[in-house]
Amino acid sequence: TGELAEQGRIDESALTLIDTQVFNGSTSWIAMTTGIDSSYDAYRLVIANAVPISNNVDMWLRVSLDAGVSWVSTGSLYNHALQQFSSGGATVTVTGGTNQLSLSSSGAISNTTTPGQFSATVDFFRPSQAVQKKVVKVQSGYHDSGGATRDVWGTVVYNSSAAFNGLQLLASSGNISTGAVYLYGMRKA
Repeated sequence: TGELAEQGRIDESALTLIDTQVFNGSTSWIAMTTGIDSSYDAYRLVIANAVPISNNVDMWLRVSLDAGVSWVSTGSLYNHALQQFSSGGATVTVTGGTNQLSLSSSGAISNTTTPGQFSATVDFFRPSQAVQKKVVKVQSGYHDSGGATRDVWGTVVYNSSAAFNGLQLLASSGNISTGAVYLYGMRKA
C-alpha cells in the first residue's frame, strides 16, 4: 500500500472515510481540516454533484498550513499541467502557476442542476511531509454553460515543500448550492 502511494496511485480497497461535508446554498466554500496529517500516505477527495450558484465559474482548491486559519492564495504556488476534452470539440491545456489549484478550466461550469453538476476526484500524497513539493492528481467532469460535456485531468504541483493540513474547496465566484465532498485516507502499509 505504501508502495502505491510512492508511485502516485491509490489502492481504492484501502480507503477509509475521514470526513464528509455538504454544500447548502449559503456556502461559499468548504474546509476539510480533519485528518490531513501523517496518519495516511495518500488521500482522495471526492466532489459529488456540486452546483455553483453563479454561471461560468471554475472550481478551485487551496491548501492551508495552519489547519484552516488561513489559505495559501498568493505567490503562484500551484503549477498546473491539465488537459481538457469537450464534447463541443474544444481542447484546452491549462499550464503555469496560479494562486489556486484549478479543478476545471475556462470558467465554464454551468449553474443549472440539469445537467450542470460538477464532480471530481483529487488524489494527493504525503501532505504532512515537509521535504518535497506536493503532487496532486486531478480528474473532473462537468457540463459547461454552453451545454457541452467537459473532461479535465492532469497534475498540479503545490510548489512548496511546506507541509499542509487543510483543503479549501470553492467556486471562483459566488456560493455553491448543492453537492457533497468526501475525504478518504489510504491505510499505511
